[in-house]
Amino acid sequence: RDRAAEAERLERERQPPLPRVEVALQTEGLLSWYEATVVGRAEGRCKVQLLLRDKDDALIIEGRDREEWVDDASVRPLPPRDEQWMPKPGELCEFLYLDGWWPVKVKRSHTTKSEGEKWEVVYEAHNAKHRATRDKLRPL
Repeated sequence: RDRAAEAERLERERQPPLPRVEVALQTEGLLSWYEATVVGRAEGRCKVQLLLRDKDDALIIEGRDREEWVDDASVRPLPPRDEQWMPKPGELCEFLYLDGWWPVKVKRSHTTKSEGEKWEVVYEAHNAKHRATRDKLRPL
């Protein structure tokens, strides 16, 4: 059994990475963006499979199918990483949470010796506050 798992892992490593896009999924009335690969197309729609960030493994979200059809308008290329961007209080941005990018508002930044710089952000739909490092935030 371990040999089969190792053989599968090695085969996956030999294959080129899957082409990636982002897909918008409606949750709690707001869009959140997830990495995916397009596995089919038909009449203005795409069939996508959600992927874990930086891996070609399927992302399983409870209550959602492994592959699903979405409108073409819900699919976009992966945005480039903007290493120069720094969050500012009052700014709207996206926060990486549960493998998806969620819309949040930056409240303030905190710097400590033990944790470095973090930003307090709020997911306004539920007034849920989070502390995030810069790599978990990106501009809209």
